Amino acid sequence: MRAGVLGCLTLAATIAAAAPASAATRVVATTADLAVLAVAIGENLVEVETVVPPGSDPEAFEPRPGDLDKVRHADILVRVGLGYDYWLDRLIGQIADRRLMRGGEAYVDASAGIPLLEIRGQSVVNEGGHAHGVANPHYWLDPENAAIVTAGIAEALARRMPAEAARILANRERFLGELNARLQRWSAQLAAFTGVKLIAYHNSWPYFARRFRLDIVDFIEPKPVPRTSPSSSPRGGERMCARFCTSPMSPTMPRASWRKNSAFRSSCSPPRSRASPA
Repeated sequence: MRAGVLGCLTLAATIAAAAPASAATRVVATTADLAVLAVAIGENLVEVETVVPPGSDPEAFEPRPGDLDKVRHADILVRVGLGYDYWLDRLIGQIADRRLMRGGEAYVDASAGIPLLEIRGQSVVNEGGHAHGVANPHYWLDPENAAIVTAGIAEALARRMPAEAARILANRERFLGELNARLQRWSAQLAAFTGVKLIAYHNSWPYFARRFRLDIVDFIEPKPVPRTSPSSSPRGGERMCARFCTSPMSPTMPRASWRKNSAFRSSCSPPRSRASPA
């Protein structure tokens, strides 16, 4: 999968001749999460911009007039994919630059190679103001998926700057080393919550839950969404933990939903039989 890509990068680093310094590569990422990963891999080799402002909801985002020009001048374009940033397709179509289109040299779909959850096999659909496509698109919330995402970004950067391939690889390895150390700590801290039933805001957290063995039994949406399985709803008497949510939301919405259903009312603490993380 990505192993062959990284082998090619290593080869490029070995054979690339020294080249004079050039202007930083302009990376445009649809979200702040992808922008952070691009900065970690490219460091001062790149200038990174986001299309969606930090704190805004990418699934409900409407491009602004200046976003077309921002995308047009990207050396590398990185997107979430899976229908999450479906509005980007309209911008790419208006620009009509083949390098920015799917399969183009500047195009990076960060979802490529991700083990997907909730595969639907259908086009983008809107759920309560949020767009989901062929699978759940919130894959970056599993920290281990950063290894796959950064491989795609590193491949595009090395293709653009072959003389810097060794540096790009070193940046990625250093980043993943730091991430793995933190992942071990996070796993230890969350071990006490294994099996605790959770209620989340929006269906954003299945990748996170799979990584840390959490049990998300239901989620709150700003608008009613049909449930695919009646058994997914919580039953009275089960331990729940609420306010497991991402930032673009109304702070009063979960509280109102919490009051309406007494089955949701319980503390956000791990089972007493297990030690709480420090």
